[in-house]
Amino acid sequence: MLLAASSLADCARFTKPRQTSSMEKCLAEFRAMPEVDGILQSRAAAEQGREDPQPFSGMEIALTLNGAIRSTADPDADVDDLCYKQNNVENLKKLIDTLKHNDMPPAVDFVSAKNLDPEMAELWLASGNLLGNLTYDNRRVIQVGAEDFVTDISAADEQLAAIWRRHGQAVKYFRYPAFKRAKDDSSRETVERYLTKAGYVTVPCTIESMDDRFADIYCKALDEDDKSCASLVKVNYYPVLMDTTLRARVVARELAGRETSQILVLYLNQLTFDTLGQTLAWYRRLGAKFIGLDQALGDPFFKAAPGGGDPTGRTIVRAVRDEQMSLGK
Repeated sequence: MLLAASSLADCARFTKPRQTSSMEKCLAEFRAMPEVDGILQSRAAAEQGREDPQPFSGMEIALTLNGAIRSTADPDADVDDLCYKQNNVENLKKLIDTLKHNDMPPAVDFVSAKNLDPEMAELWLASGNLLGNLTYDNRRVIQVGAEDFVTDISAADEQLAAIWRRHGQAVKYFRYPAFKRAKDDSSRETVERYLTKAGYVTVPCTIESMDDRFADIYCKALDEDDKSCASLVKVNYYPVLMDTTLRARVVARELAGRETSQILVLYLNQLTFDTLGQTLAWYRRLGAKFIGLDQALGDPFFKAAPGGGDPTGRTIVRAVRDEQMSLGK
């Protein structure tokens, strides 16, 4: 018996630990994002969606995009970017075709000029869509200071101006990287003074999709040919988008005392390229109507600053994110 026990102990010592399945690893990626994990655990968005077949009824939403598409993928230059393979002409054409086939108003894509591919920009504008300025280097004003931030905007302006003129884009749109302005009044005034003088319209967002948070998981799954994980990303993306959209609507209503226009931002990544048609159809099926950006900005709501000086959009996005973060606690 002693020998048998000893043999069992030896066996146990050499037993291999249980291998973690690819689906478990995929789920762990979601759990690592507190706001996403909280939403998926509570399933509040899914429950609300089942109670009302059209929870977005009466919502008017302008679609905007963030991110420059490059025509070539360089694994050496983009070694830290799991989604570097998304940089190709085919994805841009797919994006343009999806917008066209869904009868969308012209979409504004905000680009950092440092990553701008002139030929891709020309193709985008020739399709009837628009470009916005996300600064040259996509750095926040709190990182570089007001004067350098203005220089960064100006550098992007110089690069974009010729392209805008060739395609007759009349309105110059600007968006703050990460939607964050300077913290102190003096710096904010410096930047705003430049934007006004240069003729820019500053564009916030009220519904910040988390497609960029899901994108790395999705691209990794595609790279590893893990179809189950790639499908799981898509399945979990929509409850999160549902939650974000509904919360943004509630916060906006509380601030304005009425229904307001909404501005949605999607980030240009492989997940967006592969799901945009489904996302647009999903919003419409749930009752939303898509409108042009200029129409949305015409809502007086966007002229207000209800958050102690913060722009309206930033106030809403921050409130929604705070609520979502609290779900996971």
